[in-house]
Amino acid sequence: LRDELEAKYPQLSTLDVKPFITSLRMVKSPYEIEQIRDAIAATNLGINKLILSLRPGIMEYELADIFEFFGRSQNRSKLSFPTIVGSGKNATCLHYPTQNCAVRSGELILFDLGYKSNGYCADISRTFPVDGVFTGNMKKVYEAVLNCNKAVIEYAHAGLTIADLQEYAKTFLKNECVRLELLDEEDDIRKVYFHNVSHHLGLDTHDASNREKPLEEGNVITVEPGLYFADLGIGVRIEDDILIHESSCEVLSAGIPKEIEDIEKLFRTKGN
Repeated sequence: LRDELEAKYPQLSTLDVKPFITSLRMVKSPYEIEQIRDAIAATNLGINKLILSLRPGIMEYELADIFEFFGRSQNRSKLSFPTIVGSGKNATCLHYPTQNCAVRSGELILFDLGYKSNGYCADISRTFPVDGVFTGNMKKVYEAVLNCNKAVIEYAHAGLTIADLQEYAKTFLKNECVRLELLDEEDDIRKVYFHNVSHHLGLDTHDASNREKPLEEGNVITVEPGLYFADLGIGVRIEDDILIHESSCEVLSAGIPKEIEDIEKLFRTKGN
């Protein structure tokens, strides 16, 4: 189109505004940050509703519908993206689409979801034990991902790139998997961790960004390490939304439980 315009109107010069718009969208204003906070807070309420509804035998699509309908009841009619619900082995499929299986006792279930607030997105992933207790390899895998999630958050600050965060996450996950005897030293971490640890967040779930540009104060990004052991039927992803500061970051989704003891407590008390 640009070539056509310049050929038709040779007296005019054109300028590609995409880099300028992208740069503006990457740094969030105080208003934009408050909208993202609000979307996250609403998403937390929806996750609590899912915990109350979760039980063996319920269908994955029923849980996705519960999240959507609860949002509508709270005047949250728009989702950040179609809700992902994967239980057992289904959670090892990235962006699992079908959601037509019954949830089974003894499995983990992965939720990737978010509401919008005035057009701004939340993007949260949490993984829960269907029976309310982490055991065996489920606990090991969850522990590895949780430790990585917290380590990347501790590491993130202005001046780093998304690629820096990814390399840090890959190395950390490999060391954790070896420590917990989930992988051998010679195994490639990419066979159980095959996506990026972060992306920018805003008006779009994967917001406009220049991924080569170092992070700067005011960027809002995700931190979402995961491990996917199809042979064990275990998939875990833990995703938070963070605000970048000069020498640190703020976890905007800090109020959404992810510690093992906090999740197990929620399940113990959900009937009270």
